[in-house]
Amino acid sequence: QKNLVLYEPVDFKAHSGMGVEATINGRNLKFGKPGWFKGIDNLLESIEDLQRKGRTVLIMSENSTNMSEQSTNISENNIIQK
Repeated sequence: QKNLVLYEPVDFKAHSGMGVEATINGRNLKFGKPGWFKGIDNLLESIEDLQRKGRTVLIMSENSTNMSEQSTNISENNIIQK
């Protein structure tokens, strides 16, 4: 059994056809389809390749839907494949 701490989301909003956003443990998080996010041009080839293979691609971001505003480096290593 794992000792996981689960936090309640605050200000949860569903954006029809795009994704969801909420504040969780003080962090503003957004989770949704690539078309909702800006600044992901460097990932488009990888995203399209995964989609051609029948994979569902979702992106998670903290504080913004504009990925170019993110403080972390976005690269193909951020893509989780399962």
